[in-house]
Amino acid sequence: MRTSLISLSLLGGSVLAARPFLNEPDTGFDEYFADLEVGDLAPLESLVGLPDFEAAARRRLPVANYTYYRNGAAGEWSYRNNLEAFNRYAVRPRMMVDVTNLAASFPTTILGYNFSAPFFIAPCARGDYGNINAEKGLVEAAAAENILYIVTYYASRGGELY
Repeated sequence: MRTSLISLSLLGGSVLAARPFLNEPDTGFDEYFADLEVGDLAPLESLVGLPDFEAAARRRLPVANYTYYRNGAAGEWSYRNNLEAFNRYAVRPRMMVDVTNLAASFPTTILGYNFSAPFFIAPCARGDYGNINAEKGLVEAAAAENILYIVTYYASRGGELY
């Protein structure tokens, strides 16, 4: 009886142990951009994957601004869940597919409106924390490329942009 209680308590401790979590994978960003000064923007065409964008933002933005965007609710659970959500879906790569006319397959219709891409720019509150142009830059980029833009309720510049 005593042995089983000890075994159960040891097993329970291992079940409740926190799993390790990395903020982002090491893509070599810090080594590749070693000569980039803190506060400078990394050349966007040089960024290879999504983790590079987070590393570039961390290096570019003031700590308070970066923390505002990076923070997650419920003890970071929501942030971790958002990152891990991509692992729950399998993307089957297509091999040997002709991609010479790939841009022709991008236009799509969303809710009866035609757009140039099958994705949209999501709302981002406090756009001025990321750039001095705030949401205006996002609106202008979306309009120039005919991409759907979702307006944020908590815009830093007000509704005159829309």
